[in-house]
Amino acid sequence: MNVNGAAVTATATVRNLSERAGAAIPQFYVSGPQGSNISLRLAGWERLDLKPGEERQAAVSIDPRLLATFDEAARLWRIQPGAYQLTVGFDSRQRDLAASFELQSASLPP
Repeated sequence: MNVNGAAVTATATVRNLSERAGAAIPQFYVSGPQGSNISLRLAGWERLDLKPGEERQAAVSIDPRLLATFDEAARLWRIQPGAYQLTVGFDSRQRDLAASFELQSASLPP
């Protein structure tokens, strides 16, 4: 994972353990610190076509607005400072990989 200000890029290694070619679509989810109103958001996904036994990296660049909540009074997006959690899996209920990252407070235009 790479964090640069409010820009977050995440990667995960996916391997085809089968004897047949197939497709995998890992999904990246983010949740925010307490009080951020970001309980679980789909942050991105990538489709990978894999040969038998092949291993590849899936990568997503997370839109900073997915890490923010909209402040209606100020008419802008606000990123709350604190620890965020990134999880990866093949659906929202089974996310086997997890990593944490810290963000500083930031404001984004609407």
